[in-house]
Amino acid sequence: MHISFKDSPQEALALYEQDGYFVEQSVFSPSECAELINAGMKLPGILAGDYRPAMHPHRQSSIFLDAIRNNFRKR
Repeated sequence: MHISFKDSPQEALALYEQDGYFVEQSVFSPSECAELINAGMKLPGILAGDYRPAMHPHRQSSIFLDAIRNNFRKR
């Protein structure tokens, strides 16, 4: 069984406190993930071939802003 904040917030918080991070499963659908990956592959660092970290990708592509605003499904 996978623990989630939605179903077991106290257990999820305990895991976060224990490990220092928590991965919430199924936040995005597989097709949404594919769209985000596709957009990520068009970021400057990838295109330049140096794979430097993308700072503020939401300023470079609205798909990332929609994702962090939880408006992804409204597109």
